Amino acid sequence: MSQLTKLKKYCIRRKRLALAGPTTYILDPKGSLAAFSQHKSSAGWKQTIAVYSDESKRETLFLICQKNNVGPDFSYDVMDASGENVLGTVTKKGVKSAVQTTLEVEYNGDTYLIKEDSALLAFLRRYNSPIALIPPKYKLLKGNKILGIYKKRFYPFQYRLEVQLNKQGDAAWSYVTLAVGILLAATAAQGPKR
Repeated sequence: MSQLTKLKKYCIRRKRLALAGPTTYILDPKGSLAAFSQHKSSAGWKQTIAVYSDESKRETLFLICQKNNVGPDFSYDVMDASGENVLGTVTKKGVKSAVQTTLEVEYNGDTYLIKEDSALLAFLRRYNSPIALIPPKYKLLKGNKILGIYKKRFYPFQYRLEVQLNKQGDAAWSYVTLAVGILLAATAAQGPKR
């Protein structure tokens, strides 16, 4: 079992330039590597992101697999290492995210939301305003209760997202909440202002 399942606080660091393809490092509070992820090539438009216990890639912890997406929403299944069991689903709401990043997480029969800090700040960040220099913060919500915070930190040559979870869960919950952070980092790295 990975130490990742015990962490309530960690940092997701994504290199902007990587020769081996997009890579993401998950660091514990002391700065030690807790997990490593890398995009896998797959047929068609589907993406698969494999998350490993370390850079040797000997132990796969879980997979993030893009579903067949039709329409403005993009959905990803968070699957166990075998790729046979779905642990949860993360959906980026396309229309809502045009103004304010919104993700919906389905886990264990419950629905959770991840929302960007403020609709006004989010809107201004998207249109080359000086506000774009203020890093976004995302809240993990169950109803009105905040279960965690994903907060981007400004670093010029790499993307950093600090994660603080208020709810400790089992391994599946840890993997689903980490998948949210990896997907936030992946989509932010694609856009010029995020």
